Formats: sequence, structure tokens, C-alpha cells
Amino acid sequence: MRISTRLALLLGATFSVIMLVYAGITLDQRERLLRSALCGETETLAATLRIVTDNALRDRRVRDLARVFGEVTADPETVVAAVADRRGRVLVGGDAGDAACLRRVLPRVPVGPGGARGWADCGTRVRWVVLPAAEPAGAVVLARRATVIEREVAATRSRLLLLTLALTTAAAGIVHAVLRRNLSLPLAEILRGIRSLGGARPAPPIRVSPSRGELHELAGAFNAMAAELEERERSLLREGEERVALERRLREAEKFAVIGRVSGGLAHELGSPLAVIAMRADAVAAEGGATPAARRHAEGIAAEVERIT
Repeated sequence: MRISTRLALLLGATFSVIMLVYAGITLDQRERLLRSALCGETETLAATLRIVTDNALRDRRVRDLARVFGEVTADPETVVAAVADRRGRVLVGGDAGDAACLRRVLPRVPVGPGGARGWADCGTRVRWVVLPAAEPAGAVVLARRATVIEREVAATRSRLLLLTLALTTAAAGIVHAVLRRNLSLPLAEILRGIRSLGGARPAPPIRVSPSRGELHELAGAFNAMAAELEERERSLLREGEERVALERRLREAEKFAVIGRVSGGLAHELGSPLAVIAMRADAVAAEGGATPAARRHAEGIAAEVERIT
């Protein structure tokens, strides 16, 4: 696996971890915000119902109050909306809500002046509020589902996961492309130059753009080293050729020395007999009683000896 691919995978994994941590923090903040909004909305609606309940009971308009609570309970997000007396008996709205959830919340009655509130499990997580109401009512009970939080958190989680996947893929692709352009390709060029070094032909210079920084400096240093090695190789070749020429001249000199010794020995070996022959020929030619033919032969011998000498 090439270094650019390994670095891209490593950086992609690191980016994914960072994005997942960010997604977790974002989801937690989003859930807190939605929970706070649900609590505030439930609190506001419960306070409004308490005011409506107090006014309706004071004016003895129980039927109108039942219609209001029926409309509130018709909201899919509302689990319980009821009015209970101080003994926990439901006066208005209990039949339209979730009876099991109502039984979980009703033990909170009677409540203090500030009411009571919290979370409960009614098949789904709900936020309930119990607020005190005027006589003859004891409290207004309201419980609303937190499904909106769950749906929103699930949708946000899906969006963040898709965003993380898309950003990680894009980041890994960009990092891989940048590393391939700025690292892998220059390294491949340098590797090509290293492999061609020492071949039959001179290695071509490595060309790396100055924008590659340290790799450009590395390529320059390698080119300088290759040029120096090539110059040293040429110098060694010249020295080898000069050494061969010197050895050839030495062999020629030795050859001539041998020839000189042989010719010198030959001249010495032939010179002595020839000198004796020349002396005898001269003696014959100079002898007084020699015939003219003998003198002529002696002079011919002397002449030939001179020529040989």
C-alpha cells in the first residue's frame, strides 16, 4: 500500500473520530434544547389549563372545561390532560387520556403551591406537570409525549452520520489527491532516478517542482550526487585508459630494450671474428710476396667485412 493511501486512511479515520465526537456533542446539545423546549411548552400549556380550569369552575362552566380538555387530549402528543380533586379522583378529562399513565401521575396529587413535574414512562417517555387548582379541583394534570425529541434526535443523528460519511469521504479523497501530487509522485520520480543510477546510460536528472519543498531539495541533492558520481566514473575511465597506454608504452620500451640487448650481443659476437678476418685480409694484401690475385681477393674480403661491420 502506498504511503499516500496509508496517510489518507489514517487522516480519514482521525477525521471520522473527530466528526463522531462532534456529532455526539451536537446530539446531546440538540436533545437538551428540545427537552428544555418540551418542558417549557408543557409548563406553559399546564399553566394555561390551570387558569382556564379556575375560571370555568368559578363560573360553573364544567361542560366548556371538558370540551377544552378534550381538544387538548386530541393532540397526538398529549397523553394525559385532566382535572383531579384533592383525593385524586378525576373530575374532567381523564376518560380521554391514557388511563395507565394517569394512574402513574395522579399519586402526585395533592401538590404544593409550586406544583410537581418530572419524567415518566408511559409506553413512551413523557413529560408530566401537576399544578394546584382552585376548589373544588385539586390539581391540573398534563402529560405530553417526548416523541418529538426522539424523532428529532434520530433525524439529527442520521443527518450527522451522513454528513460525517460525506465529509470523511471527501476529506480522504482530497488528502489522497494532495498527498499523491505532493508526495507519491515526487517519491516515484526520485525512486526512478535511484533505479537508473549506475546503468549503462547516464541517469537523467530528477525533476521535482520547487513547490514540493523538502522533496525538491532531496531531488537536487540526489542530482548533485549523481553528477559527482558520473564525473568520478569518467575520471576513473580516463585514469584506466592512461594506465593502459602507459602499460603499452612500457611493453614497447621493454621490447626495444630486449632488441637492443640482442642486437648488442649479436654485434659483439660478430664483431670479433670480423675484426680478425679484416686484419688477416689486410695482412695478406700488405704482404710483399703476394700475387696480384691474392691482393685483389684480400681487398675484396676486407671490403665485404667493412660492409658487414
